[in-house]
Amino acid sequence: MQPDYWKKAQRELSRNCPTMKKLIAGYKGERGLSARGDGFYTLLRAIAGQQISVKAADAVWRKLEKSVVPLTPQSLLRKRDASLRKCGFSAQKVLYAKNVAKFFAGNHVDAGYWAARTDEEIIKELTSIKGIGTWTAEMFLIFHLLRPDVLPLKDLGLVKAIDPPL
Repeated sequence: MQPDYWKKAQRELSRNCPTMKKLIAGYKGERGLSARGDGFYTLLRAIAGQQISVKAADAVWRKLEKSVVPLTPQSLLRKRDASLRKCGFSAQKVLYAKNVAKFFAGNHVDAGYWAARTDEEIIKELTSIKGIGTWTAEMFLIFHLLRPDVLPLKDLGLVKAIDPPL
């Protein structure tokens, strides 16, 4: 599902920025921004990918999906730490994954859970989970909740684009 603001944002950016106009025109027909998975899945996937290559993260994720069936907070919490370690999770990532699972199981998080909360409230709530930092919470806002006007100022790609090396 593409957010309501997507087409308007493309028009505004194209009208006001020559660089964005070229980029948007160059990607016509692309899918655009759309939500991915549920919140638990999204945050768990972020933890699996922390500080490793995309290829390694994909391998760890495939093993996790085969090991934890169904992939829900409750089934993850029932798994022994050693089983998660065999999937490629470090001891620290096992702890973080279980923290996320406890949060989702304990708060009965469903699709509407985040709707009435502001971006700031969501960031505060998510960063209270050990293993979830501000950057991950901001990515959650952008790519899971499809919130507009989120500017992740600590995103390395964004920082490099704004201030490229000479």
